[in-house]
Amino acid sequence: MMRPALNLGRRRTELMNQPSPIKIKMVPTLSVMIASLSPAFPIVINYPVLPPLGAMVFLGWRLLQRHIWFPWSGVVLGFFNDLANGTPGTATLTWPMMQLIMDLVDQRLPWRDYHTDWRLGSMLITLYLLLALTIANYTGGRTTVIFIMPQIIISILLFPLCIRVCGALDQWRLR
Repeated sequence: MMRPALNLGRRRTELMNQPSPIKIKMVPTLSVMIASLSPAFPIVINYPVLPPLGAMVFLGWRLLQRHIWFPWSGVVLGFFNDLANGTPGTATLTWPMMQLIMDLVDQRLPWRDYHTDWRLGSMLITLYLLLALTIANYTGGRTTVIFIMPQIIISILLFPLCIRVCGALDQWRLR
């Protein structure tokens, strides 16, 4: 005859192994916000070579988990990125556009592999940087595309690493 207290103890340990709902919801948002603060690091560079880490982490989470972001979250996180970077309106405008493009791609390609995600992320990061350059030139800047080519190349090459970091954070938050 089995005692009910033993079953209760096993159920209790199974319940205790569940991930925290706060951890599940906050890790993606906080990782994007911390990555958006990367231009505040004390690094002195003459040319734009630092990749847009906030946008890359935002895309990395979106590629890993299809329904992780609400439809309006691109605007809010993009606004935080604009405040942190000092580029008014760039990410607030382009991050929701990236979400819409990702939704269209998800409808066309429900099964994607590593190379497809890398190509798609590279295309969206390049589009983001080119639109940011266009907005900066429209507001009074005079910069050519050749000036940001190292930033585009470094961003494309570092994007798989960004997806790996997002994947490791995803495993940690679901533990």
